[in-house]
Amino acid sequence: MGRPCLYHTPEEKAAACNARSKWFYNKNRASINKRQQKQYHQKHKGTPVVGQRTTPSDGNHNGRIITTEHVISIWMEHVESIHKQLTTITGDAPAQFVNQICLDFLADYGGWLG
Repeated sequence: MGRPCLYHTPEEKAAACNARSKWFYNKNRASINKRQQKQYHQKHKGTPVVGQRTTPSDGNHNGRIITTEHVISIWMEHVESIHKQLTTITGDAPAQFVNQICLDFLADYGGWLG
């Protein structure tokens, strides 16, 4: 003879799963948060911050303090790179490209929008 069924409906099973997950998170909250913080900081490690001192491993900065102008120049390089990528994808007329996407969407799904 097998053991009796614990959950008779999918809702009971989902509720038990949620309770178990909540219990585990509350029990391990500190270690989970610490791991998430570590992953976040590793992912955003290279983001420059104004007033932060650079390290020799950052390149040829040799301990300089990052200035606003330096951060702006880095972001301007990103903007130029994105502009080049957008121009490659959309051609010389990005507004017409986006407009055509909207028209195609409305042609396909316009009846659903009412």
